[in-house]
This record gives sequence, structure tokens and C-alpha cells, in this order.
Amino acid sequence: MARISVVLASLFVAAAVGDVRIRREIRGLSSTERQRVFNALHIMKHTSQEDGEKRYGPMFRNYDSITVQHAYAAVNPKCDQGHFGPAFFTFHRVMVLLVEESLLAVDPAIEAIPYWNFNEDFEQYEDPSDSVVWTDSYFGESQGDVNNGWQIRNGPWANWTVTKNPTTFKPNPFGFLRGWGNMNNAVGLTRAHTICGVPLSPYGDLTSRSMGDCIKEASFHNFFFCMDHGLEGPHPFLHIWLGGSWGAAKGNCAKKQQLEANADLVSGCLHCPPCSDDVPMEQCKCARNQTACDLADSTGNCQRYPGGDFRPDYRPDEKCEHCQECRDGTMGAAGDFWDGMTSPNDPIFWFHHPNVDRAFTEWQRRVGRRFIPDGPPYFGFPESGHCPGHNLNDVISPTWPFNASLIGKKFTRPLTNADLLEATQPGFLYTYDTIGGSADLHI
Repeated sequence: MARISVVLASLFVAAAVGDVRIRREIRGLSSTERQRVFNALHIMKHTSQEDGEKRYGPMFRNYDSITVQHAYAAVNPKCDQGHFGPAFFTFHRVMVLLVEESLLAVDPAIEAIPYWNFNEDFEQYEDPSDSVVWTDSYFGESQGDVNNGWQIRNGPWANWTVTKNPTTFKPNPFGFLRGWGNMNNAVGLTRAHTICGVPLSPYGDLTSRSMGDCIKEASFHNFFFCMDHGLEGPHPFLHIWLGGSWGAAKGNCAKKQQLEANADLVSGCLHCPPCSDDVPMEQCKCARNQTACDLADSTGNCQRYPGGDFRPDYRPDEKCEHCQECRDGTMGAAGDFWDGMTSPNDPIFWFHHPNVDRAFTEWQRRVGRRFIPDGPPYFGFPESGHCPGHNLNDVISPTWPFNASLIGKKFTRPLTNADLLEATQPGFLYTYDTIGGSADLHI
């Protein structure tokens, strides 16, 4: 495999660590290779951290602990540290590295984590659910049983359960490792092509942007805006299309699964008390705690938009985020892939996010090739102006930081965005089977 040019390499701070892994599209794997990955994920799910380290070494991670680490980023009291801002790309890049290392610890024959190029399905099929990836041999059905809480019934994740009564993270009102306001009370993995119970068309009218369009953007900000904007970007729309939501009023259900509702839950402005197993999901409600709302507003101790997308600057003195639509108390349920705190509960997370990272890597490669000021190693990643955690030299997800061993470093301090960008430039650590293609790259 060709390395990056000597000219560009002279600009890089980090050194390549070991052999470069090649991440391949899931359909390019043999059935045996694909099953190895699925088996390793099951081992991670059903093996404790202590037992896993004893058997597989220090790079092993228990699956639920990774889901919790993702959730911790979302509940940082200043802002969501893994979404809605520049660190979205670095946070998820290091999360994928974390899982990849654990997969390789369990089974070195895996070689690299695969990705799923969902664009192929949305381009080739009138209904993307007809793709082979939604069969028993891949991810199982794309939509579960409406008569059984939208739980999926086939494929490798048919018996995949969501942990009840987690000890390391506050559960949802029914006691599951799900978002604090997510009234999903299903034991198993849930998927639904609905928003507030209203069926989506195959495309859901959610996206007007493609990854191919996004990688043509010349600046980091515009690339981020294209990839992650609202419900339309190539990253979020798939979470919505596959996860879905149901059980709340049609007019305000979607808002209750997004940033404003999460901000109110984190500040305590919105409180969701426990509900017993025999309470119907629609009757389990959250209440507005006006005292907590007023306290958050008066002290400024609340979540705000981290800066990026359509609001590029973080303003620590601006008003707290509040969910006005959450005042009626009926929050509804989000399918597991749409739950902003715990979307890794659906294993497809670990095939979608390498694909998002593939677009980021290809964008970096093209920007770097132009030799513009925003080239390597940081590619225009903002140095300031964003919520702590989202700036270049900030620690990634400081509530639960990452170990530098993931990028082959010996230092003990937590990883910063700069550390990761230096170590994971195109051609370092890993690459993708499409990287370096023609200008008309099918991405």
C-alpha cells in the first residue's frame, strides 16, 4: 500500500505505529471473516472487564463499558462533548479505535474493524431495507416487531439485550442502560422506521446531503456542517431512519430526542422518576422541576450548544438550552440507534461510524493534497471558540478520557484532539480500502 508523500510526511508530527490496518466494507469480507467480527462483539458484550483483561489482555473492553463511556460524553454539564461540535469527529474516531483494539485483542485474525457504506443501499434500492445487510447473515432486520416494542427478531443481534440496572450509569425510568428520558422499556434491541410513530418513507425525507458532496468542502467547518447538520447530514439521518421514535405526541416527539431535552435532563430541570415494569410506556412521564430550571438559569450551570454547525461559536454566557416541547411530560421512546446517549447499544454503531470516519479521512487526504494552510496535521480543526472538549488542545471527552496507548503513545496524560489528529492522519495507523481512489470516488 502506498504511503503518503515524503513532502506531506515532513509536515507530520506523529510517527506511524506498526503496520497500517486496512478497513474494508462489510460486504467485502468473507462469511467467515464477518462472523469473526460478530463473535468478538458478542464476547465483548458477555465478558466482564476483569475477566476480559485476564483472558485477552489490557486492550480488551467490555461492550457495555464502551456504551457508558459514550453516554458520559453526552452528559457533561457544560455541553455534549461528543456531538454537535468539532470533537464529534475526534471523539468518534477514538471510540472506533477503542473498539477496534478490543476486537483485535479478542481475535487478531480480524485485522481491522470493517465499515458499512450505507450509500450503496440508498442508491441501489427503492427501499434500502431490501439490501443484503438486513438479512440474517449481516445485521438482521432493519425494523423490529411493532407488536413487541419494535424489538428485532432475527440476525446476529436477535437475542442482544440492553443491560438492566447498570451500576456505572444512571438508567432510564424503566431501569435500562438507555437515555435518561427515553421511555423505551424493551429488553432487546429496537429498530423502527418511524418518527413519533409515523412511518417514514424509505429515505425518510431526512437527507439532502451525501458524503460525496461533503468531502468536496474546503474548510473543516463546512465539512462538519455538511456531515452533521440537524437531521439532514449523512451521519444523523441514519440514526433516525434506523432507530426511530414512538409513543409521544406527533408534533413534539422528535425534539424530545435531541439536544434541548438532553440539556434539561442533565441540569435536573427535567426529572424522570423510575417506573415499574408493569406501567405502560405511554404512562411513564417526566416532570419539570422549575426550581432546578431557575437554578440552572441563574448560575449558568447548564448545557449549551458546543459551537459548530449553524452556530459556530460557543457562548458560555448565553441562555441555557431548554426543551419547551418536554413540558407535557410524555417523552416517548427512541429506538436504540437514535438514543443520543446510548446509541452504541445497537452494534451497527460500530459499522456506521467507521464509515463516517472514512469520509473524514478522505476529506483530510484531499485537503492535505492541496497544500493549503488548513492541511495536516490539524486540517483546520478550531483552536478556540468552542465548548471545552471541542477545541484543538482540549482533552477529548474529559469526563471519561481516553488512554494514549490507543495511538501507540507512552505518555500518561489523557488524549487531546491534537494528539489524535497527529497520530491518525491518512496513512497512519489505519486506512480504508477506498482511500486514494479517483476524483469521482464512490463514497
